[in-house]
Amino acid sequence: MAEKPDAIFATPWAGEGVMLLRQALMLGVFDKIQIWWQCMGGSVDLLEGISREVAADKFKGKLWATARYIHNYPDTPENRTFVEAFRKRWGKFPNYSAEASYSTIYAIKIGAEKAKSLETSKVAEALEGMELKTPAGPRFIRKEDHQAIYTVPGGKVVHSPDYPIPILGDLKIVPAKEYFRHPPFTPVAATK
Repeated sequence: MAEKPDAIFATPWAGEGVMLLRQALMLGVFDKIQIWWQCMGGSVDLLEGISREVAADKFKGKLWATARYIHNYPDTPENRTFVEAFRKRWGKFPNYSAEASYSTIYAIKIGAEKAKSLETSKVAEALEGMELKTPAGPRFIRKEDHQAIYTVPGGKVVHSPDYPIPILGDLKIVPAKEYFRHPPFTPVAATK
């Protein structure tokens, strides 16, 4: 804080993210900055952990976050059905790993059916370049590295009377092919 930053970009999530944000509150950081950007701060586990602080507006509208998946986006039949079934079974909102696990099982099923095989290499090849409909929205399987890429939602962490935990509001959605522009093995040109 000695440099008097306008913004803080933080990457700890889950329990570490909750503790970091609580420590920042104790130290008055939100009185000194314009915005705090918390990567993966839109994950259910982190949002559950800071519910009281968000409801009391302790972050002063300055906390923004991204997520791999949030239960209130996208507003599609696939997502609504998934969230409803998950809540009925488990009594809470699904986090990103629940959605990713669910979608992975169906991706493998679709790949195996297309390949007419359970052999790993054949399933992987069958999935190359495929677009899958998932609760999180479309996922694209890159041919180069078999990575599933997806849209990335980000927004302001807000209290909503419609949900028992905070949500991401004022959403900004980064399309998958824009967010994941370079496979990990492709060098990105450095700027001067």
